[in-house]
Parts: sequence; structure tokens; C-alpha cells
Amino acid sequence: MGVASPRTAYVGGCTTSPKFPTAFPFQATLGNSPPFACCEDAFVAKLAASGSALVYSSYLGGSGRDEVHGLAVDGNGRAIVAGLTQSADFPTTANVSQAALRGASGQDAFVTSVQADGQTLRFSTFLGSSGTDEANAVAVGPDGHLVVAGMAGSSDFPSSGGAAAQPASGGGIDGFVVKMDNVNSLSKILDATYLGGGGMDWADAVATDSAGNVYVALRHHVRESATRTRGPVRAARLGGGLRVETADRGRSMSPTWARTRRPTSGSPTRSRAGRPC
Repeated sequence: MGVASPRTAYVGGCTTSPKFPTAFPFQATLGNSPPFACCEDAFVAKLAASGSALVYSSYLGGSGRDEVHGLAVDGNGRAIVAGLTQSADFPTTANVSQAALRGASGQDAFVTSVQADGQTLRFSTFLGSSGTDEANAVAVGPDGHLVVAGMAGSSDFPSSGGAAAQPASGGGIDGFVVKMDNVNSLSKILDATYLGGGGMDWADAVATDSAGNVYVALRHHVRESATRTRGPVRAARLGGGLRVETADRGRSMSPTWARTRRPTSGSPTRSRAGRPC
């Protein structure tokens, strides 16, 4: 969910309903057909200030499973949504950073910007590797560019190489943070880094401050049994160029971390990723 002046709310998510309410949509119908099983389309909607009417509401997706996990609103009233897609025919626009699904497992992250009137896409791109990837959060920085965070399932996810806070995968599943152009060369990757160690790590939330620093909340999961994982929640601060600037090192992470919160012993948590349609 996002909020912008004057008192307008934006929401995103997913739906299996062919009767989901739409208004002035850029995609008027559900991209997949029943029976749905777990297949879904994403949606994005803007509510009027009164809350009693839709300014716009639209499906967003292809023939597979598509979900919005994060939403932000830029200074021009454009909604930016990020999530996961298992649709090779997910709607993309021209001249984006990744025009086709890369994931051998059939799942990539995506980032989509919707024009302020909601009737067209400003840009829409896949974001992924040869593994299973998803975006969980997106924020708009003070320079107008986007910061996207999520999880990467392979060693060939886009990275800034040696200039990144963590240029290579720590193994297994890693968190990622990507800075993406939202001003000039739309969707161009300006900076990117892994964040993780040898286990299962992913970024769940991201924010920026007025100086352009990036704050990321991550989870590190340790396998306890065939059906349950648990682990601490950690947070990192990165400079505007996605360089780690905090001082305390987490035991099983490659970057340095600012805060660690451990869950109650035995609290079960699970990954959303990799559920096929």
C-alpha cells in the first residue's frame, strides 16, 4: 500500500477472481483461466480521497502466477509495484533492462511503473537470474530512482560486481538490493548487490532517507526439519551507492549488519518462493 497527496491511497496484491473490480484498466481481464489452483494475477489500484470510488484499478499479469509484494508512489503520482511472476507472457514495455523471463524454475521478480492516470504502463520489466527470484519491497529515493529488495536464487543475479557491497552470492538463496533508474533510462540497473550468507536469506523491506541511504530488513533462515525453518531478522544500512556502512557483523552473513532480532524459539516461518502454478 502507498499514500500520496492529496489523501489518495494506492494498493496492490493478487487475485484469482475474474470479477475483480476494475476501473479504467490497462489490463481489463484476468491473464489466466480457470481452474486456478494457485494461479493468480497481480493487481494495482488507486482509490479516490473519499475512499468510496476507484480512480483506476487493473489486473497485471500473464498466464501464470503473478503477485505484487511491494508498492511505492513517486513524486509524480505514479505507482511502482514489484513482486514475482511465473508468466513468460508477463506484460513488459520496450527498451527495459530485462524483457524476458530468465528463471529456469519459471519465476523472476518484476518491477512495473504505472502512469498517474492508471491507463498505461510507464515501464515494466522482469528482474531475475536463472534461479528463483522475487521482489518483496520497493521504495523511491530522494533522487527519484527506485530501490528494490527481495531474494535471488542463483549466482547470476544482476550485480555491480566488485563495486557492490557483496558482489557474489553467499550460496543458497540470498537477499538482493537493486537501484533502478526511474528518471532517464527507465528500468536501467544503476547499482545492485547481494546480501546473504550460505543459508536462506531474503530482504523483506526497504526504505531510504533524505541523504539517499538505504535501509534493508532481512531474514536469515536455518533449516530445523523437513517442514520448518526459523532464524533472526536483521537490518542493514547501505549508502546511496549500495555500500554497507554499518559496524556489527552478523555471524552467518557476509555484509555488516546494524540490528538483529531473534524470534521466539521454535517460531515457524516459511518462504513464499517457488510454489509452481
